[in-house]
Amino acid sequence: MSEINEWLSVIAKEKNKEVDVVPKGWYRRSEIQKLMNVSKCAANQRIHDLVSKGLCDQKKFRIQTKGRGIFPEMHYKLIKK
Repeated sequence: MSEINEWLSVIAKEKNKEVDVVPKGWYRRSEIQKLMNVSKCAANQRIHDLVSKGLCDQKKFRIQTKGRGIFPEMHYKLIKK
């Protein structure tokens, strides 16, 4: 692929704002918060601790949100050892 075609492809993707398919096992903070039945702050702190200890991966996926339309949002997945 030529460099100009690569640029055009990236621009078109951003313009169309394609939604990513979130693989099984990846969860948003709000989903983890509900599972743990804790506040947003407590969920953020616990997730951050897991990520910093290398027990959890994080990755952004473009998803359809309720208020912002299609938007990249952080998802988390436990690392199985």
